[in-house]
Order: sequence, then C-alpha cells, then structure tokens
Amino acid sequence: MPRSLPQVLMGLALSLPLAVHAESASVTNPQLSPIVLTISIVSLAFSIAAFFLTQFRSNRMERLGNYLKAERDANAQIFSLLIADDRLNILFYEKPPATPPSVATDDAELTADQRAILHFATIVLNYFEQMVEIERTEMLPKGVFTTWRPWLRSCLRAPYFRWAWARLRDHYTPALGSAFARESENGKV
Repeated sequence: MPRSLPQVLMGLALSLPLAVHAESASVTNPQLSPIVLTISIVSLAFSIAAFFLTQFRSNRMERLGNYLKAERDANAQIFSLLIADDRLNILFYEKPPATPPSVATDDAELTADQRAILHFATIVLNYFEQMVEIERTEMLPKGVFTTWRPWLRSCLRAPYFRWAWARLRDHYTPALGSAFARESENGKV
C-alpha cells in the first residue's frame, strides 16, 4: 500500500537515530555521534522545508495559470461576441439609445435584442463572479484585480447592465452582489 508523505517523513525521522547509532558504533570517537545526529536532523528539516516551499510555489503558479486562462477565455468570448453583434454593446452604454424594460417584464415579452443582451450579460456576470471568488479566497495577490475594477464600475453605471443584474442576481453568489455594492458609486446595486 502506498504511503503518504507524512508517513514517509515519520519513518525517516524514526529510523534516523538508529542509522546514526549503527554508524557511530564503528567510529572510535564517541563525540562524533551527537554531531552526526544534529547534522542529520538539520538536513532533514531543510529537506522538509524545501519540499513545502516547492509545493507552495507550484500551487501559486497553478492558481495564477488558472486565473490567466479564465481571463483570456472570458476576454476572447466577450469581445468576439461584441464584434460579431454590435447590438450587445448597449449593455455597456452609460447613455443607451433606448431605456431598458422594467425588471418585472416577463421573458416572453422581451424583444429578441433584449433577450440577446440578457444572455450576453450572463457571460459578463459569470466572468465577474469568477474574479470575485478568486479575490475572496485570496488565491492571488490583491493587485491582480485592479485591472478589472474600472470595467466593473463602468458596467455599474450602464442602465442595461443594472437591468440585467436586477433580473439575474438570484443566480449569483452574495459575494458578487457585495462586490457590486462596494464598487458602485452610491453603494447600492
């Protein structure tokens, strides 16, 4: 049966004094035994520390890679859709040519453009939710998120974005709503 890392390290730690004792029996100078034992323990401690430092760095690089992939994928999807369908840009207009419908408007009463905007908003909201979750769990340094906050604030000023958020907010985590409230100019979204 495979053994876990703590089991292997414990086995090494327990066998270390026996190996040192066996080795020191053949040495004529009894003063070397404590020195050899001390060197062995220090060496083991450095090995353990190096292992955990390597694991920490590896995990951090993996998290950074996951974040960059999520951002790259979201950017590609969002901008591809905006290029392919100009009517979706209204989601971000602070002064749209038309007022969004009432939040209470039934889905069946929405126009095709309004439904398209609402579906597009879910993609943007999903991206924001991922970023908020990554920030909330402190998976990456806080400075990473300064790049998307201005875009978030801009979205929160756009009537269609606020309309979409009001219709869809129940599908998202409370952390996203809290982030929107923190970033909005009036503290309410």
